[in-house]
Amino acid sequence: MHDPSLRPSPALGHALFDTAVGRCALAWSAAGVRAVQLPEQDDAATVARLLRACGPCQAATTPPPDAAAAIQAIQALLQGHKLGLREVVLDMTQVSDFHQRVYAITRAIPPGQVRTYGDIAEQ
Repeated sequence: MHDPSLRPSPALGHALFDTAVGRCALAWSAAGVRAVQLPEQDDAATVARLLRACGPCQAATTPPPDAAAAIQAIQALLQGHKLGLREVVLDMTQVSDFHQRVYAITRAIPPGQVRTYGDIAEQ
């Protein structure tokens, strides 16, 4: 029997996109980027791993403007441009408070700089 709760919401979507390291995937919701996946052995494996992280969502040929901007920023970053992706809005609705704090700390690290796990744990 088909469970309607497993049907992807029309507000959720994902797309594959080319980068300097191969075809990546990005999933989004109305609230922001839900997940990004680096290349796997093929497109099907990349999408499967992305969907395990974010849940079911529709494949889209044209991402909405915010998702398209995130894709362009990721492409530039993977081409070697020193970008911070702080302007990319993340969908944190399924992220624990602890992990939201970790995201906030790591997203504040300026492009080209690094922090150790210890530095992040201290904060």
